[in-house]
Amino acid sequence: MIIFPSEAIAAAKEGLILWYRAALPSLFPFAVGTTLLINSGFLEFMSKTASLPSRKILKVSPEGFFVFISGLLSGYPIGIKTLAEMYESRLLTRDEALRLSAFCNNSGPLFIIGSLSAVMLKSVSAGLPVLICHYASALITGIVLGYSAKESPKPEKRHLGSKMPFGLALSAAVERGCSSMITVGGYIVLFAVVTRLIYVSGILTFLFLPLSFLGSEKILLAKSFLLGLLEMTNGCSLLCGCDTRLKLPLLCFIVSFGGLSVHAQSAGFLENAGLPFGPYIKGKIFSAFLSFFMCLLWEILFFRG
Repeated sequence: MIIFPSEAIAAAKEGLILWYRAALPSLFPFAVGTTLLINSGFLEFMSKTASLPSRKILKVSPEGFFVFISGLLSGYPIGIKTLAEMYESRLLTRDEALRLSAFCNNSGPLFIIGSLSAVMLKSVSAGLPVLICHYASALITGIVLGYSAKESPKPEKRHLGSKMPFGLALSAAVERGCSSMITVGGYIVLFAVVTRLIYVSGILTFLFLPLSFLGSEKILLAKSFLLGLLEMTNGCSLLCGCDTRLKLPLLCFIVSFGGLSVHAQSAGFLENAGLPFGPYIKGKIFSAFLSFFMCLLWEILFFRG
């Protein structure tokens, strides 16, 4: 930052704008909504209606199924945030929370269909394989882990908590949502600066110097992929500018993996709840590879370029 002060400041501003224009409007309503549903007693209703699909498909309780659905609809890192809050409220057992952490935190449809498909790929339909493979990999990860579960949690043993008055529940949800969004914004700005400094400092160019025989296009692809592992949004944007058949499978990998920026946020939520980071990151790695190979198969079967 001392050597490249102008670049660091510019990256911080861009990260702040990204948070304000994209993350805040898309994540804040879901953050408030999920917490409000938890505090208002909605889980009592869901325990009766979601019991069969949650136990048959993922072998989790209805409360765990609510965490999974929240993660699918809301986007990073609302899934893991909801998991941490429900575990702290004793709505989930420790074993179930550990298993859920491996597949409940996913990218939301607003990012994949809106930002990735419509803006970066210039076509809503172009990102459809990413959406399908990403969600399918998360679901398959949950099903695979469900086979190793000792037993399905019993809803009658759950402590669903007392229903809060709506005004109090809304106030608590907004307050917690604001706190979470400030944390998310801090991580976005931090990793925007780190990513820019890595790029302008020439570190990647130096690392890929021995591979110069591969050609500039393949090196650019590798750089974009590595930056995507650090910060998902920026990496996806760079990958979308590459002309290669591996573009969509690599986008699937990055979206399913989430990037170190997302994992840093998730680690904070898990640590505050007293849950280990290991099961979470193992699940994300497995889901990322699964999503990559599913999309690669999609490209082999349906590619028309």
